[in-house]
Amino acid sequence: MSPKQLLAWTGVALVAFGVLFMAAQFAWPDHFANDVKKFSGWGVDLNTNVPGFGVIIIGAILLLASSFGRPGNST
Repeated sequence: MSPKQLLAWTGVALVAFGVLFMAAQFAWPDHFANDVKKFSGWGVDLNTNVPGFGVIIIGAILLLASSFGRPGNST
């Protein structure tokens, strides 16, 4: 597995875990009572938990980083 593939798979896993954090907040809203961030603007009101949002952003950055550079070795 090339380093780019490893970086991409890590990004995918982090995005998936972030979505699981979001689902956990939906299932148990009182557990994440102090970790909620509210985004509002342009007609959108979004309440999200901080750990899930952060993990998704880091995963997206890793996916973006894995898409740049030279193509990896396919072996």
